Amino acid sequence: QQKLTAPNGDEFGEFGFSASMSTDGKTAFIGAPADGSAHVFSKTGGEWTQQQRLTPPDGEESDDFGIELSVSGDGTTVIISESDGDPQETQPGGVYVFTESGGEWSYQQKLTVPDGEVQDDFGQSLAISGDGTVVFIGSSDDENPNGEQAGSAYVFTNSGGEWIRQQKLLAEDGDSADTFGVSAAISDNGTTALIGASTDGNPNG
Repeated sequence: QQKLTAPNGDEFGEFGFSASMSTDGKTAFIGAPADGSAHVFSKTGGEWTQQQRLTPPDGEESDDFGIELSVSGDGTTVIISESDGDPQETQPGGVYVFTESGGEWSYQQKLTVPDGEVQDDFGQSLAISGDGTVVFIGSSDDENPNGEQAGSAYVFTNSGGEWIRQQKLLAEDGDSADTFGVSAAISDNGTTALIGASTDGNPNG
């Protein structure tokens, strides 16, 4: 149908590293982490055009903002993570919430965790409910009671426009190096989630 490109992009911007689309197929988000941005495209009359370029209010060049993103089914809320895997980083990563009103996207809140550490990979995976009120965030290299790099996932809920950390999830049979939280998916109503642990040891080997 169409090839989308970043109007201000360059060959090292990594445009297309991440992507997500609303349920009605009319709003698309494309991450360009090396450029530190995410691009909003909207579809009108069969034509896709760039609507806005999103950047974090506290962003730095090496943050890789846009490395993961997920948009709500109704297309009004998007969550975008930055990488914290750079050995030069001194702060854990974060996940940024942007919301749409009247066709304009604006920054709402940065989601962080009190027990976060550098290279936990907080934001490794993202999932948001259809109405944009429940968020799951994977932290696949998190060290916790299950062991080093056992991984975890955090649940945030929106209450009155403010995002609140509700719960930290660990695998019941978790072990070191399981990377629980490396991927995540959530049901449209936000009541059920799937969380991947790609290096988990099990009876298959």
